[in-house]
Amino acid sequence: MTVLVVPPLIHAGVAFTSVAGPEHIGVAYLAASLRREGIRTVILNFDLDTYLKVMKHEGFVEVQPDPVDMADRILAEDPAFVGITVTGPTLTTSLELSAELKRRRPELHVCFGGHQATSAALPLMLEETTIDSIGLGDCDFTLPSFVRGVIAGEDLAGFEGFYYRNDDGSLGGGWKTGARKGDLIRIEPNPAHKPADSDKYALWDLPHPARDDLMTIRQHTGANEARLSTSRGCMDFCTFCATSDRAGFRRHTLRPPQDVVDEITLLNERFGIDHFWLVDDNFVSRSEASQVRAAEICEAILASPLRTTMRAYFRADAFDGRSDLLGLMFRAGVTMGLIGVESATPRRLKYFGKHCTSDQVRSTIRAIREIGMGLQIGYIFFDPMTSFPDMREDTNFLMEIDEAYNLFNFVQSMDVYPATPYRRMIQNKGLGHFDHPYRGGFRLYEYDDPRIQPLAEAIDEEYSPPLMAIDRSLMRLRAFNLPRLRWLAEGGVLNSTEEDLWSRSNRLAEELFGVLAKRHTEWMHNAIDNAENDFDRAAFNHTVTALQVARRGELRQLERIAKEVDAVATRVHAHLNGHKPTANMEREDASWPIG
Repeated sequence: MTVLVVPPLIHAGVAFTSVAGPEHIGVAYLAASLRREGIRTVILNFDLDTYLKVMKHEGFVEVQPDPVDMADRILAEDPAFVGITVTGPTLTTSLELSAELKRRRPELHVCFGGHQATSAALPLMLEETTIDSIGLGDCDFTLPSFVRGVIAGEDLAGFEGFYYRNDDGSLGGGWKTGARKGDLIRIEPNPAHKPADSDKYALWDLPHPARDDLMTIRQHTGANEARLSTSRGCMDFCTFCATSDRAGFRRHTLRPPQDVVDEITLLNERFGIDHFWLVDDNFVSRSEASQVRAAEICEAILASPLRTTMRAYFRADAFDGRSDLLGLMFRAGVTMGLIGVESATPRRLKYFGKHCTSDQVRSTIRAIREIGMGLQIGYIFFDPMTSFPDMREDTNFLMEIDEAYNLFNFVQSMDVYPATPYRRMIQNKGLGHFDHPYRGGFRLYEYDDPRIQPLAEAIDEEYSPPLMAIDRSLMRLRAFNLPRLRWLAEGGVLNSTEEDLWSRSNRLAEELFGVLAKRHTEWMHNAIDNAENDFDRAAFNHTVTALQVARRGELRQLERIAKEVDAVATRVHAHLNGHKPTANMEREDASWPIG
Protein backbone atom coordinates (compact mmCIF):
# COMPACT_ATOMS: atom_id res chain seq x y z
CA MET A 1 0.00 0.00 0.00
CA THR A 2 1.18 3.50 -0.88
CA VAL A 3 -0.16 6.49 1.06
CA LEU A 4 0.11 9.99 -0.42
CA VAL A 5 -0.16 12.74 2.20
CA VAL A 6 -1.20 16.40 1.97
CA PRO A 7 -0.15 18.05 5.27
CA PRO A 8 -2.40 20.76 6.74
CA LEU A 9 -1.76 24.44 6.04
CA ILE A 10 -1.65 25.49 9.68
CA HIS A 11 -1.98 29.24 10.34
CA ALA A 12 -1.49 29.95 6.63
CA GLY A 13 -4.87 31.57 6.08
CA VAL A 14 -5.12 29.79 2.73
CA ALA A 15 -8.24 27.90 3.77
CA PHE A 16 -10.05 31.20 4.04
CA THR A 17 -8.79 32.94 0.91
CA SER A 18 -8.51 30.18 -1.67
CA VAL A 19 -11.71 29.81 -3.65
CA ALA A 20 -10.80 26.62 -5.48
CA GLY A 21 -11.36 24.23 -2.60
CA PRO A 22 -9.06 21.72 -0.89
CA GLU A 23 -8.53 19.16 -3.63
CA HIS A 24 -4.79 18.71 -4.30
CA ILE A 25 -4.51 18.10 -8.04
CA GLY A 26 -0.77 17.31 -7.96
CA VAL A 27 -1.27 14.45 -5.50
CA ALA A 28 -4.38 13.35 -7.41
CA TYR A 29 -2.28 12.98 -10.57
CA LEU A 30 0.35 10.93 -8.71
CA ALA A 31 -2.35 8.65 -7.31
CA ALA A 32 -3.73 8.12 -10.81
CA SER A 33 -0.27 7.29 -12.17
CA LEU A 34 0.30 4.75 -9.41
CA ARG A 35 -3.10 3.13 -9.81
CA ARG A 36 -2.63 2.90 -13.56
CA GLU A 37 0.36 0.66 -12.80
CA GLY A 38 -1.67 -1.47 -10.38
CA ILE A 39 -0.22 0.04 -7.18
CA ARG A 40 -2.82 0.37 -4.41
CA THR A 41 -2.85 3.99 -3.30
CA VAL A 42 -4.67 6.03 -0.65
CA ILE A 43 -4.79 9.84 -0.49
CA LEU A 44 -4.89 11.39 2.99
CA ASN A 45 -5.54 15.13 2.64
CA PHE A 46 -5.30 16.72 6.08
CA ASP A 47 -6.58 20.04 4.72
CA LEU A 48 -10.03 18.62 4.03
CA ASP A 49 -11.55 19.06 7.49
CA THR A 50 -10.63 22.75 7.69
CA TYR A 51 -11.86 23.54 4.22
CA LEU A 52 -15.12 21.67 4.69
CA LYS A 53 -15.89 23.72 7.80
CA VAL A 54 -15.13 26.96 5.97
CA MET A 55 -17.13 25.93 2.91
CA LYS A 56 -20.14 25.10 5.08
CA HIS A 57 -19.67 28.26 7.19
CA GLU A 58 -19.35 26.19 10.35
CA GLY A 59 -16.61 28.36 11.79
CA PHE A 60 -13.20 29.84 11.06
CA VAL A 61 -10.91 27.85 13.36
CA GLU A 62 -8.30 25.88 11.48
CA VAL A 63 -8.21 22.19 12.31
CA GLN A 64 -4.70 21.39 13.44
CA PRO A 65 -3.98 17.66 13.57
CA ASP A 66 -0.63 17.04 15.22
CA PRO A 67 2.02 14.62 13.88
CA VAL A 68 0.88 11.84 16.23
CA ASP A 69 -2.73 12.07 14.98
CA MET A 70 -1.62 12.14 11.36
CA ALA A 71 0.75 9.20 11.88
CA ASP A 72 -2.11 7.21 13.45
CA ARG A 73 -4.23 7.67 10.33
CA ILE A 74 -1.36 6.93 7.96
CA LEU A 75 -0.15 3.81 9.75
CA ALA A 76 -3.69 2.48 9.99
CA GLU A 77 -3.39 1.91 6.23
CA ASP A 78 -0.34 -0.34 6.82
CA PRO A 79 1.72 1.38 4.09
CA ALA A 80 5.05 0.27 2.65
CA PHE A 81 5.66 3.68 1.07
CA VAL A 82 4.54 7.14 2.23
CA GLY A 83 4.81 10.16 -0.07
CA ILE A 84 4.42 13.63 1.47
CA THR A 85 3.85 16.66 -0.74
CA VAL A 86 5.73 19.61 0.72
CA THR A 87 5.11 23.34 0.31
CA GLY A 88 6.77 26.22 2.10
CA PRO A 89 4.11 26.60 4.81
CA THR A 90 3.91 22.83 5.43
CA LEU A 91 7.62 21.97 5.56
CA THR A 92 7.97 22.03 9.35
CA THR A 93 4.83 19.94 9.80
CA SER A 94 6.09 17.49 7.16
CA LEU A 95 9.42 17.06 8.93
CA GLU A 96 7.69 16.46 12.25
CA LEU A 97 5.41 13.92 10.61
CA SER A 98 8.28 12.04 8.95
CA ALA A 99 10.11 11.90 12.29
CA GLU A 100 7.02 10.45 13.99
CA LEU A 101 6.50 7.88 11.24
CA LYS A 102 10.14 6.74 11.39
CA ARG A 103 10.06 6.60 15.19
CA ARG A 104 7.18 4.15 15.05
CA ARG A 105 8.06 2.33 11.81
CA PRO A 106 11.83 2.72 11.17
CA GLU A 107 11.68 0.50 8.08
CA LEU A 108 8.91 2.55 6.45
CA HIS A 109 10.06 4.44 3.35
CA VAL A 110 9.21 8.17 3.54
CA CYS A 111 9.53 10.24 0.36
CA PHE A 112 9.14 14.01 0.04
CA GLY A 113 8.06 15.81 -3.15
CA GLY A 114 6.88 19.18 -4.44
CA HIS A 115 8.59 22.47 -5.26
CA GLN A 116 9.84 23.10 -1.70
CA ALA A 117 11.41 19.66 -1.43
CA THR A 118 12.89 19.94 -4.92
CA SER A 119 14.46 23.35 -4.32
CA ALA A 120 16.17 22.18 -1.12
CA ALA A 121 16.62 18.51 -2.02
CA LEU A 122 20.32 18.08 -1.26
CA PRO A 123 20.39 19.86 2.12
CA LEU A 124 17.19 18.08 3.13
CA MET A 125 18.69 14.70 2.34
CA LEU A 126 21.96 15.56 4.09
CA GLU A 127 20.40 16.96 7.27
CA GLU A 128 17.06 15.17 7.71
CA THR A 129 17.73 11.46 8.25
CA THR A 130 14.00 10.68 8.53
CA ILE A 131 13.61 11.38 4.80
CA ASP A 132 14.49 8.35 2.69
CA SER A 133 14.06 9.95 -0.74
CA ILE A 134 12.95 13.09 -2.56
CA GLY A 135 11.12 13.17 -5.89
CA LEU A 136 12.47 15.91 -8.17
CA GLY A 137 10.07 18.08 -10.13
CA ASP A 138 7.04 16.35 -11.63
CA CYS A 139 7.18 12.64 -10.79
CA ASP A 140 4.12 11.37 -12.66
CA PHE A 141 6.16 9.18 -14.99
CA THR A 142 8.87 8.14 -12.52
CA LEU A 143 7.04 7.49 -9.23
CA PRO A 144 5.39 4.14 -10.11
CA SER A 145 8.70 2.47 -11.00
CA PHE A 146 10.41 4.01 -7.99
CA VAL A 147 7.70 2.79 -5.61
CA ARG A 148 7.85 -0.71 -7.07
CA GLY A 149 11.63 -0.76 -6.64
CA VAL A 150 11.45 0.44 -3.04
CA ILE A 151 8.74 -2.04 -2.04
CA ALA A 152 10.58 -4.91 -3.76
CA GLY A 153 13.85 -3.97 -2.04
CA GLU A 154 15.65 -3.50 -5.36
CA ASP A 155 18.95 -1.71 -5.82
CA LEU A 156 18.02 1.84 -6.85
CA ALA A 157 21.45 2.64 -8.29
CA GLY A 158 21.10 4.67 -11.45
CA PHE A 159 17.45 5.56 -10.88
CA GLU A 160 16.89 9.10 -12.19
CA GLY A 161 14.45 11.70 -10.96
CA PHE A 162 14.93 11.03 -7.23
CA TYR A 163 17.52 11.49 -4.54
CA TYR A 164 17.69 8.46 -2.25
CA ARG A 165 19.90 6.80 0.34
CA ASN A 166 22.10 3.89 -0.67
CA ASP A 167 22.60 0.92 1.66
CA ASP A 168 25.86 2.46 2.91
CA GLY A 169 24.10 5.72 3.79
CA SER A 170 25.52 7.70 0.88
CA LEU A 171 23.24 9.66 -1.44
CA GLY A 172 22.33 8.45 -4.90
CA GLY A 173 20.24 9.62 -7.81
CA GLY A 174 19.53 13.10 -9.16
CA TRP A 175 18.11 14.70 -12.26
CA LYS A 176 18.27 12.75 -15.49
CA THR A 177 21.76 12.71 -17.01
CA GLY A 178 22.03 15.34 -19.71
CA ALA A 179 18.70 16.94 -18.80
CA ARG A 180 18.15 20.48 -17.61
CA LYS A 181 17.01 20.93 -14.05
CA GLY A 182 13.22 20.87 -14.11
CA ASP A 183 12.86 18.75 -17.25
CA LEU A 184 10.03 16.21 -17.29
CA ILE A 185 11.63 12.80 -16.73
CA ARG A 186 10.27 9.63 -18.30
CA ILE A 187 11.41 6.09 -17.57
CA GLU A 188 10.57 5.27 -21.19
CA PRO A 189 11.58 8.32 -23.20
CA ASN A 190 9.98 6.95 -26.38
CA PRO A 191 6.79 5.11 -25.40
CA ALA A 192 4.86 3.13 -27.98
CA HIS A 193 2.01 4.82 -29.86
CA LYS A 194 3.57 8.23 -29.38
CA PRO A 195 1.39 10.79 -31.20
CA ALA A 196 2.77 13.13 -33.83
CA ASP A 197 2.17 16.22 -31.68
CA SER A 198 3.85 14.82 -28.56
CA ASP A 199 6.65 17.39 -28.82
CA LYS A 200 4.04 20.12 -28.54
CA TYR A 201 1.94 18.37 -25.88
CA ALA A 202 4.42 16.64 -23.56
CA LEU A 203 1.62 15.60 -21.18
CA TRP A 204 -0.30 13.69 -23.86
CA ASP A 205 -0.34 10.41 -21.89
CA LEU A 206 -0.85 11.83 -18.41
CA PRO A 207 -3.77 10.00 -16.76
CA HIS A 208 -6.70 12.05 -15.53
CA PRO A 209 -6.26 12.75 -11.81
CA ALA A 210 -7.86 10.55 -9.16
CA ARG A 211 -10.86 12.39 -7.74
CA ASP A 212 -10.97 10.94 -4.22
CA ASP A 213 -11.06 14.38 -2.57
CA LEU A 214 -13.67 15.70 -4.98
CA MET A 215 -15.97 12.80 -4.08
CA THR A 216 -15.52 13.64 -0.37
CA ILE A 217 -16.24 17.32 -1.02
CA ARG A 218 -19.34 16.42 -3.02
CA GLN A 219 -20.53 14.09 -0.26
CA HIS A 220 -20.25 16.74 2.44
CA THR A 221 -21.16 19.93 0.56
CA GLY A 222 -22.67 18.96 -2.78
CA ALA A 223 -20.23 21.39 -4.40
CA ASN A 224 -20.53 21.61 -8.17
CA GLU A 225 -17.04 23.11 -8.66
CA ALA A 226 -13.68 21.39 -9.14
CA ARG A 227 -10.03 22.10 -9.86
CA LEU A 228 -8.65 21.40 -13.32
CA SER A 229 -5.10 21.41 -14.68
CA THR A 230 -4.46 21.82 -18.42
CA SER A 231 -0.72 22.56 -18.28
CA ARG A 232 2.29 22.57 -15.97
CA GLY A 233 4.84 25.26 -15.24
CA CYS A 234 5.38 28.69 -16.71
CA MET A 235 7.68 30.04 -19.40
CA ASP A 236 8.19 33.36 -17.64
CA PHE A 237 10.66 34.35 -14.98
CA CYS A 238 9.09 36.19 -12.04
CA THR A 239 11.90 36.46 -9.52
CA PHE A 240 9.75 35.48 -6.53
CA CYS A 241 8.16 32.37 -8.07
CA ALA A 242 9.15 28.92 -6.79
CA THR A 243 7.85 27.06 -9.84
CA SER A 244 9.03 29.15 -12.79
CA ASP A 245 11.61 27.99 -15.31
CA ARG A 246 14.24 30.02 -13.48
CA ALA A 247 13.58 28.31 -10.14
CA GLY A 248 14.19 24.93 -11.79
CA PHE A 249 11.20 23.01 -10.41
CA ARG A 250 9.48 22.28 -13.73
CA ARG A 251 9.42 23.28 -17.35
CA HIS A 252 6.35 24.57 -19.17
CA THR A 253 4.45 21.54 -20.52
CA LEU A 254 0.97 21.22 -22.04
CA ARG A 255 -1.92 18.78 -22.29
CA PRO A 256 -3.59 18.27 -25.70
CA PRO A 257 -6.77 20.35 -26.18
CA GLN A 258 -9.08 17.37 -26.77
CA ASP A 259 -7.81 15.60 -23.65
CA VAL A 260 -8.70 18.68 -21.61
CA VAL A 261 -12.21 18.81 -23.08
CA ASP A 262 -12.65 15.08 -22.50
CA GLU A 263 -11.89 15.51 -18.79
CA ILE A 264 -14.27 18.47 -18.48
CA THR A 265 -16.99 16.38 -20.14
CA LEU A 266 -16.36 13.41 -17.84
CA LEU A 267 -16.50 15.54 -14.67
CA ASN A 268 -19.60 17.34 -15.85
CA GLU A 269 -21.43 14.11 -16.67
CA ARG A 270 -20.20 12.04 -13.71
CA PHE A 271 -20.25 14.64 -10.91
CA GLY A 272 -22.40 17.45 -12.28
CA ILE A 273 -19.47 19.87 -12.17
CA ASP A 274 -20.50 23.21 -13.69
CA HIS A 275 -17.46 25.33 -12.83
CA PHE A 276 -13.74 24.61 -13.07
CA TRP A 277 -10.96 26.39 -11.22
CA LEU A 278 -8.01 26.09 -13.60
CA VAL A 279 -4.81 25.81 -11.57
CA ASP A 280 -2.40 26.32 -14.48
CA ASP A 281 0.29 28.92 -13.82
CA ASN A 282 -0.72 30.29 -17.23
CA PHE A 283 -3.67 28.89 -19.18
CA VAL A 284 -2.61 31.16 -22.01
CA SER A 285 0.58 33.18 -22.50
CA ARG A 286 1.92 35.52 -25.16
CA SER A 287 3.47 32.63 -27.13
CA GLU A 288 1.68 31.72 -30.36
CA ALA A 289 1.60 28.01 -29.45
CA SER A 290 -0.12 28.76 -26.13
CA GLN A 291 -2.62 31.11 -27.77
CA VAL A 292 -3.45 28.54 -30.46
CA ARG A 293 -3.97 25.80 -27.86
CA ALA A 294 -6.24 28.03 -25.74
CA ALA A 295 -8.30 28.86 -28.82
CA GLU A 296 -8.57 25.16 -29.76
CA ILE A 297 -9.80 24.28 -26.26
CA CYS A 298 -12.40 27.04 -26.36
CA GLU A 299 -13.57 26.16 -29.88
CA ALA A 300 -13.92 22.48 -28.89
CA ILE A 301 -16.03 23.46 -25.87
CA LEU A 302 -18.27 25.68 -27.99
CA ALA A 303 -18.74 22.83 -30.47
CA SER A 304 -19.76 20.44 -27.67
CA PRO A 305 -22.91 20.28 -25.53
CA LEU A 306 -20.85 21.57 -22.57
CA ARG A 307 -22.06 24.72 -20.84
CA THR A 308 -19.54 24.92 -18.03
CA THR A 309 -17.63 27.93 -16.70
CA MET A 310 -13.97 28.35 -15.72
CA ARG A 311 -11.51 30.60 -13.88
CA ALA A 312 -8.18 30.82 -15.72
CA TYR A 313 -4.79 32.35 -14.88
CA PHE A 314 -3.06 34.46 -17.52
CA ARG A 315 -0.60 37.32 -17.80
CA ALA A 316 -1.49 40.86 -18.80
CA ASP A 317 0.44 40.40 -22.06
CA ALA A 318 -1.19 37.05 -22.90
CA PHE A 319 -3.28 38.47 -25.73
CA ASP A 320 -0.60 40.33 -27.67
CA GLY A 321 -1.40 39.73 -31.32
CA ARG A 322 -4.66 37.91 -30.47
CA SER A 323 -7.16 40.57 -29.46
CA ASP A 324 -9.98 38.17 -30.39
CA LEU A 325 -8.95 35.51 -27.90
CA LEU A 326 -10.38 37.11 -24.76
CA GLY A 327 -13.86 37.28 -26.25
CA LEU A 328 -13.60 33.68 -27.49
CA MET A 329 -12.61 32.54 -24.01
CA PHE A 330 -15.61 34.29 -22.43
CA ARG A 331 -18.05 32.76 -24.91
CA ALA A 332 -16.56 29.34 -24.14
CA GLY A 333 -17.21 29.84 -20.42
CA VAL A 334 -14.02 31.44 -19.09
CA THR A 335 -16.08 33.85 -17.01
CA MET A 336 -13.29 34.72 -14.60
CA GLY A 337 -9.63 35.56 -15.10
CA LEU A 338 -6.77 35.86 -12.63
CA ILE A 339 -3.86 38.14 -13.45
CA GLY A 340 -0.69 38.42 -11.38
CA VAL A 341 -0.50 42.23 -11.36
CA GLU A 342 1.70 42.41 -8.20
CA SER A 343 2.39 46.18 -8.42
CA ALA A 344 1.89 49.33 -10.46
CA THR A 345 5.32 50.86 -10.06
CA PRO A 346 7.95 50.31 -12.79
CA ARG A 347 10.66 49.90 -10.16
CA ARG A 348 8.92 47.04 -8.39
CA LEU A 349 7.76 45.39 -11.61
CA LYS A 350 11.39 45.37 -12.75
CA TYR A 351 12.79 43.65 -9.67
CA PHE A 352 9.83 41.26 -9.65
CA GLY A 353 10.83 40.26 -13.19
CA LYS A 354 7.29 40.79 -14.47
CA HIS A 355 8.16 42.04 -17.98
CA CYS A 356 4.70 43.63 -18.11
CA THR A 357 4.00 47.33 -17.82
CA SER A 358 1.23 48.96 -15.85
CA ASP A 359 -0.18 50.20 -19.17
CA GLN A 360 -0.45 46.59 -20.39
CA VAL A 361 -2.27 45.74 -17.18
CA ARG A 362 -4.64 48.68 -17.69
CA SER A 363 -5.34 47.65 -21.27
CA THR A 364 -6.03 43.99 -20.45
CA ILE A 365 -8.21 44.81 -17.46
CA ARG A 366 -10.17 47.32 -19.56
CA ALA A 367 -10.78 44.59 -22.16
CA ILE A 368 -11.83 42.14 -19.42
CA ARG A 369 -14.35 44.63 -18.02
CA GLU A 370 -15.75 45.36 -21.50
CA ILE A 371 -16.59 41.73 -22.27
CA GLY A 372 -17.99 41.11 -18.77
CA MET A 373 -15.40 38.64 -17.51
CA GLY A 374 -14.83 38.59 -13.75
CA LEU A 375 -11.39 39.51 -12.45
CA GLN A 376 -9.21 38.31 -9.60
CA ILE A 377 -5.71 39.75 -9.22
CA GLY A 378 -2.51 38.85 -7.47
CA TYR A 379 -1.00 41.85 -5.68
CA ILE A 380 2.11 41.91 -3.50
CA PHE A 381 1.52 45.06 -1.50
CA PHE A 382 4.41 44.62 0.96
CA ASP A 383 7.92 43.43 0.21
CA PRO A 384 11.30 44.37 1.74
CA MET A 385 12.25 46.74 -1.08
CA THR A 386 9.00 48.69 -1.41
CA SER A 387 8.84 52.35 -0.38
CA PHE A 388 6.25 54.85 0.78
CA PRO A 389 5.92 56.36 -2.73
CA ASP A 390 5.51 52.82 -4.09
CA MET A 391 2.76 52.02 -1.60
CA ARG A 392 0.87 55.20 -2.39
CA GLU A 393 1.09 54.51 -6.12
CA ASP A 394 0.04 50.90 -5.58
CA THR A 395 -2.93 52.04 -3.49
CA ASN A 396 -4.07 54.51 -6.14
CA PHE A 397 -3.65 51.90 -8.88
CA LEU A 398 -5.99 49.49 -7.08
CA MET A 399 -8.56 52.27 -7.02
CA GLU A 400 -7.96 53.07 -10.70
CA ILE A 401 -8.44 49.47 -11.88
CA ASP A 402 -11.49 48.96 -9.62
CA GLU A 403 -9.82 46.38 -7.39
CA ALA A 404 -9.80 48.35 -4.13
CA TYR A 405 -13.18 46.91 -3.10
CA ASN A 406 -11.41 43.89 -1.60
CA LEU A 407 -9.16 44.34 1.45
CA PHE A 408 -7.18 41.26 0.45
CA ASN A 409 -5.38 43.25 -2.23
CA PHE A 410 -3.99 45.67 0.38
CA VAL A 411 -2.64 43.17 2.89
CA GLN A 412 -0.40 40.68 1.09
CA SER A 413 3.24 40.48 2.20
CA MET A 414 5.95 38.76 0.19
CA ASP A 415 6.70 35.15 1.08
CA VAL A 416 10.29 34.50 0.04
CA TYR A 417 10.92 30.97 -1.24
CA PRO A 418 14.22 29.10 -1.40
CA ALA A 419 16.20 29.00 -4.66
CA THR A 420 14.42 32.04 -6.11
CA PRO A 421 16.28 35.04 -7.59
CA TYR A 422 14.30 37.31 -5.28
CA ARG A 423 15.69 35.57 -2.21
CA ARG A 424 19.24 35.98 -3.50
CA MET A 425 18.48 39.61 -4.29
CA ILE A 426 17.44 40.60 -0.78
CA GLN A 427 20.18 38.48 0.76
CA ASN A 428 22.73 40.42 -1.27
CA LYS A 429 21.18 43.71 -0.13
CA GLY A 430 21.46 42.63 3.52
CA LEU A 431 17.69 42.62 3.98
CA GLY A 432 17.19 38.86 4.02
CA HIS A 433 18.18 36.77 7.03
CA PHE A 434 17.78 33.30 5.61
CA ASP A 435 20.62 31.49 7.32
CA HIS A 436 19.42 28.01 6.39
CA PRO A 437 18.43 26.57 2.99
CA TYR A 438 14.96 25.52 4.07
CA ARG A 439 14.25 26.17 7.77
CA GLY A 440 13.13 29.34 9.46
CA GLY A 441 10.10 30.56 7.54
CA PHE A 442 9.53 32.84 4.58
CA ARG A 443 9.49 36.32 6.09
CA LEU A 444 12.90 36.42 7.69
CA TYR A 445 13.64 39.82 6.30
CA GLU A 446 13.68 43.48 7.22
CA TYR A 447 12.53 46.42 5.15
CA ASP A 448 14.84 48.78 3.32
CA ASP A 449 12.78 51.51 4.97
CA PRO A 450 12.31 50.16 8.52
CA ARG A 451 9.27 52.38 9.09
CA ILE A 452 7.21 50.11 6.80
CA GLN A 453 7.70 46.91 8.80
CA PRO A 454 5.41 47.82 11.76
CA LEU A 455 2.57 48.58 9.34
CA ALA A 456 3.04 45.33 7.41
CA GLU A 457 3.06 43.33 10.64
CA ALA A 458 0.03 45.15 12.06
CA ILE A 459 -2.03 44.58 8.91
CA ASP A 460 -1.05 40.91 8.88
CA GLU A 461 -2.22 40.55 12.49
CA GLU A 462 -5.48 42.44 12.01
CA TYR A 463 -6.51 40.64 8.83
CA SER A 464 -8.58 38.07 10.69
CA PRO A 465 -10.47 35.01 9.39
CA PRO A 466 -13.82 36.87 9.42
CA LEU A 467 -12.30 39.64 7.27
CA MET A 468 -10.91 36.97 4.94
CA ALA A 469 -14.34 35.36 4.71
CA ILE A 470 -15.97 38.68 3.78
CA ASP A 471 -13.34 39.29 1.09
CA ARG A 472 -13.96 35.81 -0.24
CA SER A 473 -17.71 36.47 -0.44
CA LEU A 474 -17.21 39.85 -2.12
CA MET A 475 -14.93 38.29 -4.70
CA ARG A 476 -17.35 35.45 -5.41
CA LEU A 477 -20.15 37.93 -6.06
CA ARG A 478 -18.20 40.34 -8.25
CA ALA A 479 -15.78 38.03 -10.05
CA PHE A 480 -17.73 34.77 -10.11
CA ASN A 481 -21.52 34.99 -9.90
CA LEU A 482 -22.30 38.31 -11.59
CA PRO A 483 -20.12 37.45 -14.62
CA ARG A 484 -21.72 33.99 -14.69
CA LEU A 485 -25.15 35.62 -14.92
CA ARG A 486 -23.95 37.89 -17.73
CA TRP A 487 -22.58 34.85 -19.57
CA LEU A 488 -25.93 33.09 -19.16
CA ALA A 489 -27.73 36.22 -20.35
CA GLU A 490 -25.54 36.50 -23.45
CA GLY A 491 -26.18 32.81 -24.09
CA GLY A 492 -29.89 33.56 -24.30
CA VAL A 493 -30.94 31.32 -21.44
CA LEU A 494 -32.25 33.90 -18.94
CA ASN A 495 -35.88 34.93 -19.04
CA SER A 496 -36.82 38.60 -18.83
CA THR A 497 -37.21 38.52 -15.04
CA GLU A 498 -33.78 36.92 -14.61
CA GLU A 499 -32.17 39.37 -17.03
CA ASP A 500 -33.69 42.24 -15.08
CA LEU A 501 -32.31 40.75 -11.86
CA TRP A 502 -28.82 40.59 -13.37
CA SER A 503 -29.00 44.16 -14.67
CA ARG A 504 -30.30 45.64 -11.41
CA SER A 505 -27.98 43.58 -9.20
CA ASN A 506 -24.91 44.37 -11.27
CA ARG A 507 -25.64 48.11 -11.30
CA LEU A 508 -26.31 48.32 -7.56
CA ALA A 509 -23.39 46.04 -6.65
CA GLU A 510 -20.95 48.16 -8.68
CA GLU A 511 -22.15 51.27 -6.85
CA LEU A 512 -21.59 49.57 -3.51
CA PHE A 513 -18.20 48.18 -4.56
CA GLY A 514 -17.25 51.74 -5.47
CA VAL A 515 -18.16 52.96 -2.00
CA LEU A 516 -16.12 50.16 -0.40
CA ALA A 517 -13.17 50.98 -2.67
CA LYS A 518 -13.16 54.62 -1.55
CA ARG A 519 -13.35 53.59 2.12
CA HIS A 520 -10.50 51.07 1.72
CA THR A 521 -8.34 53.51 -0.24
CA GLU A 522 -8.77 56.28 2.34
CA TRP A 523 -8.04 53.80 5.13
CA MET A 524 -4.86 52.59 3.42
CA HIS A 525 -3.57 56.12 2.77
CA ASN A 526 -4.22 56.94 6.42
CA ALA A 527 -2.26 53.83 7.47
CA ILE A 528 0.66 54.75 5.18
CA ASP A 529 0.76 58.29 6.61
CA ASN A 530 0.71 56.83 10.11
CA ALA A 531 3.64 54.52 9.36
CA GLU A 532 5.69 57.30 7.75
CA ASN A 533 5.36 59.42 10.89
CA ASP A 534 6.36 57.14 13.80
CA PHE A 535 3.72 54.41 13.57
CA ASP A 536 1.00 54.59 16.24
CA ARG A 537 -0.38 51.06 16.59
CA ALA A 538 -3.29 52.07 18.81
CA ALA A 539 -4.39 54.68 16.28
CA PHE A 540 -4.08 52.10 13.49
CA ASN A 541 -6.20 49.56 15.39
CA HIS A 542 -8.82 52.27 15.88
CA THR A 543 -8.99 52.86 12.11
CA VAL A 544 -9.48 49.12 11.50
CA THR A 545 -12.44 49.06 13.88
CA ALA A 546 -13.85 52.27 12.42
CA LEU A 547 -13.57 50.87 8.88
CA GLN A 548 -15.47 47.73 9.82
CA VAL A 549 -18.26 49.80 11.39
CA ALA A 550 -18.42 52.26 8.50
CA ARG A 551 -18.83 49.63 5.79
CA ARG A 552 -21.50 47.50 7.50
CA GLY A 553 -24.31 49.08 5.50
CA GLU A 554 -22.69 48.37 2.14
CA LEU A 555 -21.78 44.83 3.18
CA ARG A 556 -25.32 44.01 4.29
CA GLN A 557 -26.72 45.20 0.97
CA LEU A 558 -24.10 43.22 -0.94
CA GLU A 559 -24.89 40.16 1.17
CA ARG A 560 -28.53 40.33 0.11
CA ILE A 561 -27.55 40.76 -3.53
CA ALA A 562 -25.11 37.85 -3.35
CA LYS A 563 -27.71 35.43 -2.04
CA GLU A 564 -30.25 36.38 -4.70
CA VAL A 565 -27.74 36.31 -7.55
CA ASP A 566 -26.25 32.99 -6.45
CA ALA A 567 -29.66 31.32 -6.22
CA VAL A 568 -30.59 32.30 -9.78
CA ALA A 569 -27.15 31.62 -11.30
CA THR A 570 -26.90 28.20 -9.68
CA ARG A 571 -30.41 27.16 -10.68
CA VAL A 572 -30.20 28.34 -14.29
CA HIS A 573 -26.68 27.01 -14.82
CA ALA A 574 -27.62 23.58 -13.46
CA HIS A 575 -30.73 23.44 -15.64
CA LEU A 576 -28.63 24.37 -18.67
CA ASN A 577 -26.44 21.33 -17.98
CA GLY A 578 -29.40 19.01 -17.44
CA HIS A 579 -29.08 18.30 -13.72
CA LYS A 580 -30.56 19.52 -10.47
CA PRO A 581 -28.91 22.42 -8.61
CA THR A 582 -26.58 21.16 -5.89
CA ALA A 583 -24.28 23.66 -4.22
CA ASN A 584 -21.29 25.87 -4.81
CA MET A 585 -17.89 25.51 -3.17
CA GLU A 586 -19.36 27.15 -0.08
CA ARG A 587 -22.79 27.91 1.37
CA GLU A 588 -23.60 31.32 -0.05
CA ASP A 589 -26.92 31.40 1.77
CA ALA A 590 -25.04 31.62 5.07
CA SER A 591 -24.67 34.95 6.84
CA TRP A 592 -21.49 36.94 6.30
CA PRO A 593 -19.48 37.68 9.50
CA ILE A 594 -20.12 41.42 9.21
CA GLY A 595 -20.44 42.08 12.93
